[in-house]
Amino acid sequence: MNQFAESVASVGTIEKKPEFEGRSLIMIVAPKMDK
Repeated sequence: MNQFAESVASVGTIEKKPEFEGRSLIMIVAPKMDK
């Protein structure tokens, strides 16, 4: 999951770090705002 976060760092920001919710691993990534 950390490797994925590094690969999308150029186009998005991590809003919620990876964590387990039940049996699922959840991480929230949002697009970067370019204005």
